[in-house]
Formats: sequence, structure tokens, C-alpha cells
Amino acid sequence: NSYNNLLNINNAYIDILRLDGNLLVTNDFRNKDSLLNKELLEKIKKRNIFSGVMDYNLEKTILSYKTSDYYPLIIAVRVNFDKTLKDWEQKSHVFLLTIFMLLLITFSLIVSLFYVYNRRKEKELFLHKKFKILFEQSNFFAMVINCQGKILEINDSFSTFFNELDSNKNIWEYDCWPKEEKKWLENLIKKYDKNEQVQKELNIFDNKGKRRVLELVISSFENNGKKELVLIALDITSKKEKEQELKNAYIVFQNAHDGIVVTDEKVNIINVNRAFEKDTGYKLDEIFGKNPRILKSGIQDVDFYKKMWEKLNKEGYWEGELVNKNKQGNRYVERIKINAVYDENKKLTNYIALFSDITLQKEQEKLLREKEELLFQQSKLSAMGEMIGNIAHQWRQPLSVISSSISAIKLSVGTNIYTNEELINFMDTVLNSTKYLSETIDDFRNFYKKDLEKEEFGIKNAIDISFNLVKTELVKHSIKTIFINEIDFNITGVKNQFLQVLMNILSNSKDAFMDKNIEDRIIFINLYEENDKKCIEIYDNAGGIKDEIIAHVFESYFTTKHKSIGI
Repeated sequence: NSYNNLLNINNAYIDILRLDGNLLVTNDFRNKDSLLNKELLEKIKKRNIFSGVMDYNLEKTILSYKTSDYYPLIIAVRVNFDKTLKDWEQKSHVFLLTIFMLLLITFSLIVSLFYVYNRRKEKELFLHKKFKILFEQSNFFAMVINCQGKILEINDSFSTFFNELDSNKNIWEYDCWPKEEKKWLENLIKKYDKNEQVQKELNIFDNKGKRRVLELVISSFENNGKKELVLIALDITSKKEKEQELKNAYIVFQNAHDGIVVTDEKVNIINVNRAFEKDTGYKLDEIFGKNPRILKSGIQDVDFYKKMWEKLNKEGYWEGELVNKNKQGNRYVERIKINAVYDENKKLTNYIALFSDITLQKEQEKLLREKEELLFQQSKLSAMGEMIGNIAHQWRQPLSVISSSISAIKLSVGTNIYTNEELINFMDTVLNSTKYLSETIDDFRNFYKKDLEKEEFGIKNAIDISFNLVKTELVKHSIKTIFINEIDFNITGVKNQFLQVLMNILSNSKDAFMDKNIEDRIIFINLYEENDKKCIEIYDNAGGIKDEIIAHVFESYFTTKHKSIGI
């Protein structure tokens, strides 16, 4: 109105508008419509300053406008062309000058006003824009609620936990909260102090029903005199899971039965567990930063460690046995596994070694080997009486032949009863019989040898030797042996032990025939090769091994007989 009075023209109007067409300020109370029609918008797009004549609301209008450089505003002055033209004809020079000056003054004042205003608003808008971006697009969960607990604003991240927002629901009434969290939220919001800031780890269920953990911060602010609460949260589920995994790993680390050592990339000790301290006598603070070579006993030579590190550097893993020395200087045997640890960039960061004290196990293994050897010899000795009987029985016939042949040769001396050819036959018979006796002695001696060296031997020959050693017992008890397939092949092993196994099987078969009073007694032997494997099948018609016994036949020292009898 002030500018209108200065113009002293009844039909002159000043408008201030936004670029989107909304009218902000005007002294034209006749019409509230936007000045930005289609024609004018096109003009503004082409140039920022315009003065000319155009139709406006069915009136021919003189229009002058300029857009602000600092704010999205348009300052326009318009007058009725026909009415003004009459005045202009009378006072054209004065009017034009007044108009021009008015425009300059108006523009200067508005620009100055909006420059100051714009500087303040720019900062506010910038901060508001940053907050809006942070609120909507950040990985944080953000929510604004009123003091009654109704959700006013919520960003997309947080809204994923709430399947469907309901303006009538309080925040603690949604199903995404566990029961205990609902109660906590309700009590907090109803009793919230405006100066209070709350931080808490809160459980929540996601849209798949999985429990997640949020680190929640709640604070308040005033909005138009009303208190509102801001909830900012961060999903720390993975962090909590990793913390729990680390906690569990540390519990396992400290309570493991085996000793564990962790070193840095330079093989300096940085951590050990309680089992290591117990086995070695060293506390962590005594050996921290030291090399594990303090445990060296001197039993392993330089070449041993060189090969160990070559494999460890090449494959990142080594496993073997070491003899180490504890703090008191006592040696002990341990099974050790060493792993190299690399980061995501494949850079070496640590070595982790797992020690198992196997000193007692080694002593027990030694005793076990001695016991097995003793049992092996005992089994042989338990059969010695029977073997001697077998050999004696087998020797009777060749000794009788030798005796008869020698008697015939002696009788022939001086009497010439037998021809030279017959005498030679008698002597050949004696030689063959003595050879048989010698072979029998060799088989018996070899059977009782303690030599455990592996060798390659023929399976058919080994079976024949075993049968010869127990032949007398088999014949005595009318036990027949039948070879289903008499192929021969070589195997590598301890021949004596193989003979012992065969003889045990034959002896057990004989005992089964006798216990069950089987009349037609037959032992079958089948030799064959299948899938590159050499197979020996020995079975009889004595009814087989009972189900409760068959599962134990390969256990050490298991027998159904008295221990003095054998296996």
C-alpha cells in the first residue's frame, strides 16, 4: 500500500511470488490467483528480467518483473494498460520516471531484505537438508514420537521393523518388541524427564522374526511448545554375535585340555592358555615376547626344524611330535599342530600352536607293544606242546624209512643181497627223508623266530607251511582241507605273524568241530584277486562265530578261551 500510494495510481499493483507460482505478497486484493500462467513461465525460463505488455485476467496489462539472484522469488509490478495510458499521456515523463525509480527502490529494498534473510535461511535449510538426508537415508534407525508414544516420523530403515504403522498405536504396542522391551519402553516414555538422555541395548524382531539387538539413544526437544522424543538406534547384532563368539573362543582357549600358544608374525609369544602353563610350568608374564625355542630339549637337530619351517611357510600348517623341556628341565613328548594365520590381504599375522602332552601315551604304547610281543610269544609257546607232538608224529614215518633203509644197506654189506641200484635207491630214500626232517625243523624254528621284518612271500607256500605244522592234528581229528581256487600270489608283510594267524584260524576251526561234535569236518580255502585286492577266504562247516563274538574278533587280547591256551 505504501508503494501504491507513492505511485499515486489506483490500478498499479506489486506482487512477490515464488517460482513455483505461489503468491507471497501483493497489494491486489481483488485476485489471489497466481501470476505464473503458462505464458509467463515460458518467459521466465528464457530470461530473468522482463518489461512489456501482456494479457492478465482478461485485462491488457503492463508488466515488469525480475527474479531474485539469491532466493527463488519474482518481484513484479503491473498496471492496467488502458487506464494508465490516459495518465501517461498527461504525465508520461513524470510517471515513467516515478515508475522506474519505484522499481529501482523496490528492487533494491527487496534484494537487500532477502539477502539478509537468505543468508540466515540458507544456513537453516542446509542444516535441515543434512538432517533430512541423515534421517531418511542413513544406516541409522531414526524415529520421532510424541510424549504419549505415538510415532510422528520414522525413516525407512526403522520402518522395516514395523510391518504396518498405525496412528492409534503407541510405540510399545507393536509386535516387533519382546515382552520385556515393551514394558521398558512404556515406563520410560510415560515417566520421561525432558533433560534426560537414555542409552540402552534393546532387543527387537525384524520382519523375518529374527531377534536383533539395537543400541538405542533417546533424547527430547521442544516443537511448538510440545515435547517430542527422538529415538536413534544402530543395529549391533553382528557386533554382539562376534563378541559372543570371541567370548566363547576365549573360554575354549583358556579351558582347553591341550596347551595353546599364540605368537605374532615374528614368532614372539603373545598369549598362552592355562593348560600350557600347567604343562610347561611357565606363566604368560614369564615368556611374553619370547620365542618358543625356550622349550627346546636338544633332542631334535637343526635339520628337523629346517624341514618343519619349510613346510610351515609353504603350506601354512605343520603337524608332528616333539620332545620339549619344561621349566624344571624335565623332558616330555608332545604332539604339536602349528597353523599360520593370515589377514584378508594374505599377510601373515600370527602363528597358533596346539600342544598335546603324549608322554603318558608313549609310555603306554611302549608297554602295549611289550605286552603284545609277550602275548604273541605266549600264544606260540602255548601251542608248543601240540606242535612238538605234531612234529614227532610227522617224523615217525621218515625215521622209520631211514631206519629200514640203513638196515637194508647194513645187511647188504658182505652178503650182496641187494644190487648197487637198490642200495642207491635206499640211500636216496634216506637223503629225501633227512631233507624232509630238516625242512620240518626249519619251519618249526622259523615259526618261533622273533624277527618282525617285512618281506615278500608267496601265499600258497605260507598256507602249506601252516598246514604242515598242524597237519597231524587235522588228520587225527579227520578234518579235510579243500582248496576252491589254488591260484598263487605274493604279499608283503611279516611272514611269521601271517603263519600265526593262519594257525590260530585252523586251531579255532578244529576246536569248533570238536565242541559241536561235527562228523563231516571240512575247512575250505579260497584264494582270489578282486578290485586290485588279494583275498584269502577260510571257512568251515562248524556253524560260524556267534553274533555276540564276531564284533570283537579284531580287538587286542580278546579270546573266548583261557588265556593260557591262546587266542
